[in-house]
Amino acid sequence: MRRFSLAASLVVLAFLAGDRPARGQSYGVDIHNTINPASGGLAGVSLARPQDVPSAVFGNPATLARFEGSQFTIGGAWSEPSFSVTHDGAVTGAAFSGKSSSQGCLLPTVGVIQDLSAINVPGSVGVGITALSGISEQLTAQPGSLGTHSEYLVLGLNLGAGVDVTERLALGASLTLGDGYTGGGFVHNSVVTHDYGLSGSFGAGYELTPYTTVGAYYQTRMPLRYDNLLFLMPPGVFVDLEVEQPNNVGFGIANNSLMCGDLLLACDVIFKNWDNCDYWRDLYDDQWIFAVGSQLTLGRWKFRLGYSYSDSPIDSDPGAAINGIPVGQAVVEYYQATQAGVISEHRLTGGIGYDDFLPGVSFDLFAGGLFPTSEQFGEHTSASLDIWYIGGGVTWRFGQRECCEVIN
Repeated sequence: MRRFSLAASLVVLAFLAGDRPARGQSYGVDIHNTINPASGGLAGVSLARPQDVPSAVFGNPATLARFEGSQFTIGGAWSEPSFSVTHDGAVTGAAFSGKSSSQGCLLPTVGVIQDLSAINVPGSVGVGITALSGISEQLTAQPGSLGTHSEYLVLGLNLGAGVDVTERLALGASLTLGDGYTGGGFVHNSVVTHDYGLSGSFGAGYELTPYTTVGAYYQTRMPLRYDNLLFLMPPGVFVDLEVEQPNNVGFGIANNSLMCGDLLLACDVIFKNWDNCDYWRDLYDDQWIFAVGSQLTLGRWKFRLGYSYSDSPIDSDPGAAINGIPVGQAVVEYYQATQAGVISEHRLTGGIGYDDFLPGVSFDLFAGGLFPTSEQFGEHTSASLDIWYIGGGVTWRFGQRECCEVIN
């Protein structure tokens, strides 16, 4: 019994530790720019030539320099996952098979960009708030799960600047403050706590030709420390846990040479270094993300399509320890399936936009989905997941010389 209690407590520790366990339109457990008003229809593509304000604020900071005047965007998305788990009882003591009963998630995004031409600086600054991650999951209706549940939200406040160093080269940097709230695990010994963490992003953008732009960025890890996160039984004490969100490297290219400049084609590649951050290295392998997007402009209308592929980050041979604590491989695999099992690989998105439906005001709408998939985690646990999401936003623009120079 003591052995089972310790193992159960360590599983709860793993449940609550996830710093970005987004079971939404995420990559691994990170959202990136997939819920922003225009990029949402482009599968998140935005590193070379973002089509909305929040995607520049929270993506490659060098792209802030492309935006003129004053621009303000408010928007959000609704994410609806369908998540099911089957377990034979090897970890919890009783077999169960059932679907999470939690509701979907509302994910906000707000961004503001102001150019600095009035003070003779060739660039812009940006600030924004968005949902970096979130999870809502309940298996409490399944007696064999021991009341497994999780509610998690991380909001991000970002401040950045991009400057034109030459006519073709732009550089930028940004700072993100993450505010995370977490609670869950097993109903008999879970608590709610929160913490703040910082990360930085550094980017560059270069115009190869009048039609082709490339961009690249590096994002540092974000450390979070959750104090008194879990009551361990035994030894009857509250414990803390330190977790790092992964550093990311991304490259993008965009071209609008076709159809007299009305067709924009873009591609992003992102590498997520899970193996280099505390905690996640016990559950995930490094991950590659490939995304492509297209935007056709017809007068004031814009029509968008996007597709992305991300290989599953799940470590197929995770070992028998979490954070150096031996818990047994079946326990680690149970956690991978029930709380870290973001296993979707294929995503398809679409969207529309309309400029100046009021003077200086535009709107964008998008919808997307991650294809249904399932995976076996060791011998004892399996999970299935599919997700759809919708969203949009409204943008106000002031003081631009020509709107289409910025967003095409």
